Amino acid sequence: MAGISKKCYRPQKENMEKLHYYCLKKSKYLKKFLEKYQVEYKEDVYLGCYYFELSDANQAYKKFLRYFGIYLLGEYPQIQNHYSEEEMQGAEWFVLECLVEKIHVDDRWKDMIMKCPYRANVFRREGYRHKKQIQELRVDSMERLKKRRYFCVTNARLTNELFCNETAKEILGTNWIGLEYWHIRKKNTDEIIPEFYQMYFQKSLPIESIVCNKSVSIVKCPKCGMQRVYLKAGLLSGISFIQIKKEMLNDTSVYYMPITLDKKCIDNYDLLIISRKFYQLLKKYRIDKGLQYEPLQIIY
Repeated sequence: MAGISKKCYRPQKENMEKLHYYCLKKSKYLKKFLEKYQVEYKEDVYLGCYYFELSDANQAYKKFLRYFGIYLLGEYPQIQNHYSEEEMQGAEWFVLECLVEKIHVDDRWKDMIMKCPYRANVFRREGYRHKKQIQELRVDSMERLKKRRYFCVTNARLTNELFCNETAKEILGTNWIGLEYWHIRKKNTDEIIPEFYQMYFQKSLPIESIVCNKSVSIVKCPKCGMQRVYLKAGLLSGISFIQIKKEMLNDTSVYYMPITLDKKCIDNYDLLIISRKFYQLLKKYRIDKGLQYEPLQIIY
C-alpha cells in the first residue's frame, strides 16, 4: 500500500496461547477422555454432540490429537487467540463481544429493512443479502441480569447488537460519536422496557480503512454494490488478521465493521469496534463482566 508504513501493532501469535473449539459426535470414549482430563463440555441431546474447548497450552490438547485425531478429518475447529495483560494494555482498538444471552427474540423482521433478495439454499428459498434495523427492537421476553452484570445480547445473535442497563449507560455517557441508546419494547404490548437500552452502533468503519491481505478482502454485492469485509478464515480466527489504518480512526468514536463469511456478500455479522478509551472506562468501573475483547492490528 503506497504511502503507508509497515509498522503496526501485532500480537506475537507464534507464542500465543490459542483456544480450539470443537463439536464432535458423542461417544463413551470421548466422554471418558474429557472427564479424565477435567475438560468442561456441554452435551447437545438433539444433535448428539459434545461442545468443548481445548487450549494448546494444556497437556490434554496433544493427547486429544493423538487419540482422536482420526475423527477430526474434515473438521475445522474455530480457533481463538488468548492475549496477555500486557498485550491488552498495548492495544489501541478492540473488537467487543458480549457472551451473556438474556433477551429472547423469535421474529424481529418487522424491525428491519431487507434488501437484495436471493435464493438462499438448495431448496431455493428466498433470503436477503442485507438486513438493517430501522426501529426499536420488539422482544418476546427478557431474563433478569445477574448481580454485577451490565450487558447482554439476544438468543438470536442479531447483527449490531449489544444491550446495557441504566447503570452502564450512566457510566459510559452519551458523548461517544456513533453510539445511540435505543429503547427496547415488549412485543405483545409495545411497552418500553424500563432502565434497559440497546447500544446501537450506527457509524460504519470506512471500508477504505481496511488493509487487504490473504485472509481479509473486500467483496461487493452483485446487485447493489454494497461492500463488506470478507473473512476467509471464519469469524473467530479471521479477526486476528484484520489490519486497520490508524489515520481513519477517532478514539472518541465507536464503529461497527460489516463483515461476511460468504464471497457473495451476504450479511453475517457486524463487529463492534471500540477504542482504548472505551475499553479503559469499562475496566475502571468494573462493569465488563461477560464481555470479551479481541485486539486489532493498527497500521501507522
